[in-house]
Amino acid sequence: MSILTFNTNSLGDKKKLKRLLIKVDPLVTKGGVVLLQETHVVKTEYLGSIWKNKFLSNCVSTNSAGVLILYNNDYELLEEYSDGKGRQLIIAIKKDKEKYIVINAYYPNDHKASLIFANELYEQIL
Repeated sequence: MSILTFNTNSLGDKKKLKRLLIKVDPLVTKGGVVLLQETHVVKTEYLGSIWKNKFLSNCVSTNSAGVLILYNNDYELLEEYSDGKGRQLIIAIKKDKEKYIVINAYYPNDHKASLIFANELYEQIL
């Protein structure tokens, strides 16, 4: 499985979002997973109308944070967790007999806050 992670610095511009989706489509079509951070995409209707594979999003603000996972339609979603702050999205997916836990996290810039964030994330994973 190929995995790509990328800080997008906002996907509020529909043209930018479409360009990015065109770029990552071959990877996802082949079974890869794309993890995007700092998406700022609260409303996903447009994304849903142009993206032919599956996706999950956790974003609560158009000017900060936001994480998004793009994955192939062949995967079955088993479980999903989001922190409601636009910083964590954890999913369990399955294809055939293989199961994966995919974690997309957007850490705070502040060192002390990021330590607390990491601890909370590790606890959620466990």
